[in-house]
Amino acid sequence: MVNRTLEHHLNHLISLMNDSIEGYNKAVELTESRELRTLFAQLSVQRTNFAQELSEMVNVVGGAPVEDGSVKAAIYRAAK
Repeated sequence: MVNRTLEHHLNHLISLMNDSIEGYNKAVELTESRELRTLFAQLSVQRTNFAQELSEMVNVVGGAPVEDGSVKAAIYRAAK
């Protein structure tokens, strides 16, 4: 049986992770500092791992994990 509330909250967290992955990857592209590129790349990998773990939790509760970030973040990125 799917716990819809738990699935919803986990998917929200996955969306946040996906948004941060995109943000950190963009920061890697835009920064000139080698140290910051390294940090942003590490944070992106960390968020990827978090998203994978959250996706597994959604599967355990019988739901379907989201694959995209939030619409709000997509609009923000498009406006930049």
